Amino acid sequence: MFTRSAFCGLLLLFAAIGAGAADGDDWASQRFDGKASTRYTVDGSGAALTISARCQASASGLLRRAGVDLQATPRLRWRWRTNRVYAGTDERSRAGDDFPLRVYVISDGGWAWWRTRSVVYVWSASAPEGAHWPNPYTDKAHVFVVHSGDADVGRWVEQMRDVRADFRAAFGEDVEHADGLAVMSDCDDTPGHAVAGYGAFAWLPRVPPDSQPER
Repeated sequence: MFTRSAFCGLLLLFAAIGAGAADGDDWASQRFDGKASTRYTVDGSGAALTISARCQASASGLLRRAGVDLQATPRLRWRWRTNRVYAGTDERSRAGDDFPLRVYVISDGGWAWWRTRSVVYVWSASAPEGAHWPNPYTDKAHVFVVHSGDADVGRWVEQMRDVRADFRAAFGEDVEHADGLAVMSDCDDTPGHAVAGYGAFAWLPRVPPDSQPER
């Protein structure tokens, strides 16, 4: 469960590592008070990067700080997979706010901490692709369902999002700069465990006007 205090903890880590201090393929772990930690393993770099996550009644995140010009490269591409989805939960509620896969894009408000925002991409058990809602614990994060159901469980699935457009849809603001990525596989409120993976993160330019827009 990514609680309000946990979200603030991730932002404190974000400030602590400093702008540019963890650029490249350096990922910093974020543990939450009172929670067992998901185990992450980072292998490779760049397009060959793979993050493995093993969740056992646990919740923690992994964060990488790197500045992104969303005017020049607004689209984020990545791939992910999971061995299960969490059926039978209300994912919009606090009690059901568990996902085997989450990708956060964070826009850091700096000294104006109340300006910090995050869009959160999830693989949902049942909500339809395209659904989105405010995080049940904080209005600083907004959840977008980019994949749904169990048909692709066990397979690598590639995703693409226009992050700048998603910030606009979530918060009604034109965010021109992002400051980092985070991933989180949690199962602290869901019985059992999950094994998940992330990889091949890449920022891409906007789609040319005469091209078919991507999701």
